[in-house]
Amino acid sequence: MAKLGFLFALSSFILSLLILFLAIYSLIKKERESLTKTAYTGSIFLFILITLTCSILLIALVKHNFKIEYVANYTDRNLPLFYTLTAFWAGQQGSLLLWLWFLSTFTLIFLLFNRKDKLTPYVFTLLTGITSFFLLLITIPANPFKELPFTPPNGQGLNPLLQNLGMAFHPPTIFLGFACFTIPFALALAALMTNQLDENWIRLSRKWSLYAWFFLGIGNVLGAIWAYVELGWGGYWAWDPVENASLLPWLTGTALIHSLTIYKKRKTLKIWTFILAILTFILCIFGTYLTRSGILSSVHAFEVSPIGNYFLVFMVFILASSFGLLWKNAKLIISPKPISSCFSKEGSFLINNWLFAAFTLVVFWGTTLPIITQFSKTEKELTVGKEFFNTFTSPIAFLFIFLIGVCPYLSWENFELFSLQKKINKPFLFSFFLFLPFIYFFENKFFGLVAFYLSLFTISLTLYLIIQDIKRRSLISKESRGESFFHLFTRDKHRYGGLISHLGVVLIFMGIIGSTLYKVELQSQLYPQQTQLISDITLRYERPITKKGPNYESIGALLTLYEKGIEKGVLIPALSFYETPKTTTAEVAIKWGPFRDIYIALSEIKEDDSIVIVTTLNPLATWLWIGSLLLFLGTTLSLWPEKKRRK
Repeated sequence: MAKLGFLFALSSFILSLLILFLAIYSLIKKERESLTKTAYTGSIFLFILITLTCSILLIALVKHNFKIEYVANYTDRNLPLFYTLTAFWAGQQGSLLLWLWFLSTFTLIFLLFNRKDKLTPYVFTLLTGITSFFLLLITIPANPFKELPFTPPNGQGLNPLLQNLGMAFHPPTIFLGFACFTIPFALALAALMTNQLDENWIRLSRKWSLYAWFFLGIGNVLGAIWAYVELGWGGYWAWDPVENASLLPWLTGTALIHSLTIYKKRKTLKIWTFILAILTFILCIFGTYLTRSGILSSVHAFEVSPIGNYFLVFMVFILASSFGLLWKNAKLIISPKPISSCFSKEGSFLINNWLFAAFTLVVFWGTTLPIITQFSKTEKELTVGKEFFNTFTSPIAFLFIFLIGVCPYLSWENFELFSLQKKINKPFLFSFFLFLPFIYFFENKFFGLVAFYLSLFTISLTLYLIIQDIKRRSLISKESRGESFFHLFTRDKHRYGGLISHLGVVLIFMGIIGSTLYKVELQSQLYPQQTQLISDITLRYERPITKKGPNYESIGALLTLYEKGIEKGVLIPALSFYETPKTTTAEVAIKWGPFRDIYIALSEIKEDDSIVIVTTLNPLATWLWIGSLLLFLGTTLSLWPEKKRRK
């Protein structure tokens, strides 16, 4: 089975090189009809071969073929079938193979819908070149079918931290986003190669960028949920290098989507759009390099691997060739008419890009500092903690939230202060009424209250804009408010999908502020029937309880929860013990709530049945997940196909 899998991988690599040669030759000789058609047909067979390669690895995992090193490293006989299948992307080799399969799939989809487009031969050539690079990794330094000199009776098992529903879907969605961002990159380079800088590549890039951003965002949220429910430390984001690796392209991808919009509408920010398309793809490759090369330590990074050198060479080549091409076409890209005012709508998009660039730079610097010190003469590896990230990203986040609310009210080209003031007076006053409960319920912390008011002001601005649009349409078309609402949201999905996404971002911001600045934590030791008081919460420890799972045993603590003296149910934090691999994990107990989460992690159970628990109150933590849902609902609306209108 291992030999067959490697044969498919090797055949895929050879076929990709042949297709790449045909594609390049057809571009040089301009003989596109026959050679290009042959190359396109070859990509179908390439997809089939890559799919067969993936299938062989999946079969080996399910059949527990421990002769294959990858199977032995990430599965065992007691592992449930679902997690046996997810072990496909648990390791370095399998995750790269998944990345590759997504890339080959999107290449075929792009060909299917854009076969006759003038840019397609160039895009196809670039995508095939990137596919060949990943096939090179699969066949030489990261072969998933490498065999052991003996067949062990059982495997080492999957890391218990990865045996979680969130982590089962987190890597695939991240790789979906990475692979999707390859298309806008290829389109940008194709436009530069052909000097076809019209709206065509923008139209195609925007759709693919939205898909990529959508999947990458979901992947980041799933990773945050996993950290929240699995690691037992009471948080969801710790600026871990692996977390940052997928955040970086999401940040530049967000800026890219905004730049594509302004490029299409106003024919400006062209240079920004090309730079962001290139950088976003580079950061996708860089993120894969960070997590798969083992150069940085993390809770879920991999061991040191020789693939790091391959990625470095590839990134240098992409950077040099892409920016060389950009420099060559700079005169055609730079907008002849500069932005007249930074306080116009165009100007706000430019400020938005600079803010995203600053945010990305802070995260990039903090993440790569250990790598930089590894290659320097510094004896001690330097790292930065969450204080560094929080200090430098917080003011940028405040400006983001402000821009989200104000930008739709700005005028094109010029800034009109009186007009802006007149438009935002009512939302400004209304936000004060929304703010009063926050003053009452939350401690008087300056930055926290400022953040809450700014968020409520932005929410008021956005909702007021939607209400005014509904009123205006209802008045003009003589429709009811409900009909106007329906028609607006179905006929201008891009605009209102964006506004819903903006509301989601604001709720996420409020959730982060509440669960960070107003978090309360208490560690205590309890004996059976003893109680613990934290704020208005009382916990009574009843007794220890045990449970046996398919591949683990757990011992937990039964706790009765009282809020303001009223019983609200039970919580059971636990410790789970795995034999393969021999590991202990904390299974947290969470009482989710609209205004706060009660989060309990069990640290220790002693021989006298006493327990050590850490209780955390996380205000507004649920708003982060609600905001994420709104964010992705808005994106889904923007991506929803438009109905063809009759004249």
